[in-house]
Amino acid sequence: MRGNGSVKPQRILVVADSAIPVPPKGYGGTERVLGYLLKGLAERGYQTTLMGARGSQPPGRLVTFSDARAASKPARGLAKANFWARLVRELPRHDLLHSAARLDYVMPALRYPIPKVLKFQNPITTDQLDFIERHARGPTVLVGCGVRMIESFKTRGLWRPIHNAIEADRFQYQPFASSPPYLAFLGRLTPNKGAHTAIRVAREVGIKLVIGGNIGNADGDREYYESRIAPFIDQEHVEYIGEVDDAGKELLLGGAMALLNPIEWDEPFGNVNIEAFACGTPSIAFARGEIPVVIRHGVTGFLCRDQSEMIEAVRNIKSISRETCRREAVERFDVARMVDKFEEVYRWLWTGERVVPAHWAEP
Repeated sequence: MRGNGSVKPQRILVVADSAIPVPPKGYGGTERVLGYLLKGLAERGYQTTLMGARGSQPPGRLVTFSDARAASKPARGLAKANFWARLVRELPRHDLLHSAARLDYVMPALRYPIPKVLKFQNPITTDQLDFIERHARGPTVLVGCGVRMIESFKTRGLWRPIHNAIEADRFQYQPFASSPPYLAFLGRLTPNKGAHTAIRVAREVGIKLVIGGNIGNADGDREYYESRIAPFIDQEHVEYIGEVDDAGKELLLGGAMALLNPIEWDEPFGNVNIEAFACGTPSIAFARGEIPVVIRHGVTGFLCRDQSEMIEAVRNIKSISRETCRREAVERFDVARMVDKFEEVYRWLWTGERVVPAHWAEP
C-alpha cells in the first residue's frame, strides 16, 4: 500500500462506536466531531469508509454493524466476532486506519501493518497503552482531543493532541443575549456534568436557567435526575427542554447570556464550550481537564474553582465580548483547522518520516 507514489493515503477506513449514528441526531459529541472530519476529508478528495452505527450518513461508503451492548453476553460476543471479521476484510482495501472507537473494537487491526491513527476522546488508561505497545504493528500515531489528557503518557508512544472542532458557519452569531436574560446548561444530565450546581448558581443570582440535555442511562443517573434536578424544574426559575437537536442547540446557546459548565470531572475537551462561542455566548466553567485551554479566562468566559466564584462570574459576564467569543470559535476551533492537523498526521504516516514535527506538541 505505501510506496505507490502517492504523497498521501487515498483510502481511509474510519471506525466508530456502534451506539450513535455519525453524525448524531441529538446527543453524541464524539460522533458529531467525526462527522465533521469525514465531511472535510471528502471535500479534500479522500475516499472514506465508515464502519459505524445504523442510521449513519457519512459522505463516503458505510459499513454498519449492530449495537449489542444491551444483549446477552453470548450475543455480545457474537456481534463483536462478526464486526472483527468485517474489519479484517476491510483492512486490505484501505491505505490507512483511523479509529475513533473504543480500543476493543479495533484489536485485530493492531497487528495489521496498515498505518494507524488511534483517536482518544475519553481518558486513557495505562492498561490501554500496555495493550497497544504489546500488539500494535506498523506506524501508529495516538491522538488525544486535548493536551492535558495525554500529559502523563507523552513518553509512551507517538502522541499528537488535536482539539475537537465545529463548523462555525452552521451556528448563527447572536450579538445580543435574549431579553429577559437566561443562563444555559447543555449536556448529559449526570452528576459529573454538574447541572445541580448550575441550578444553585442560577437561583443565587436570580436569573432563569434553561437546561437542555438527555438523562444518562448508567446506574444512578435516573435517580440523580429525579432527586437533584427534577424538584427544581418549575418553568419560571428552572426550565428543562429535554434533549435538543442542532437547531434547538443553536437557539438555546445563542440566546443565553452565558453557558454554565460546572463539571465535576477532568473533561478531556468540552465541545459545548466552543459551540457556545460560535453563537457569541461566553462560557463559565470549573477549571478542570482541558477547560483552561479551551476557555481563555476573562476573554471568552471565566474559569472558576467553586460555586461562589461561578456566582461572581455570572455577575461580571457583561465584561466578556460576544464578538470575541465568535472570533475565537472561527480562528481556533473551526473544522478546517482540525482536518488540516489530521491530514498532516496521515501524510507523515504515509511517507514514513522519522522526524516528528515540533509543532505537533500544540493542539
